Amino acid sequence: MSIIWIWNHIRVFKVESYCTQKLSDWKQSSIPMKLSSRRCKIFVHDLKVLSLSFCIGFQKMIVIACKMIAFIPIFIAIGFLSCFHCWKWLKVMFGASYNVSVETTTQLQHKKNLSQYVLQLQDDMELAERILTRISKSVNRLIQTAESQ
Repeated sequence: MSIIWIWNHIRVFKVESYCTQKLSDWKQSSIPMKLSSRRCKIFVHDLKVLSLSFCIGFQKMIVIACKMIAFIPIFIAIGFLSCFHCWKWLKVMFGASYNVSVETTTQLQHKKNLSQYVLQLQDDMELAERILTRISKSVNRLIQTAESQ
């Protein structure tokens, strides 16, 4: 969706003139009457203007309601896409710690070579291995993402 399309459709409360054009034309036109009394002519004219003004207002309410109903699928799609994006982001953020992969001997040897760069607390090798694994997976994912772009 382009930004211009979105801005044109966000103006829900703006009713285009073609929606009420015919009623406005009727409101401005005069009714040929063969009434003798001037008061009766004015009363009929005022009644016509009042009823057509009511009809124009009602027509505008219907147009606005239809425009708002048309937004429901758009909001559902935006919500679905936002949830999907958040799901992918959470999967990437927390998926690295739950992935189980089979490591070859070269990968294990590579880890042993890099283990000197991980801070080891009280000779805790298991923690160092987990930190190194996560850092390695994160860097590999970053490299793969950069190569695909």
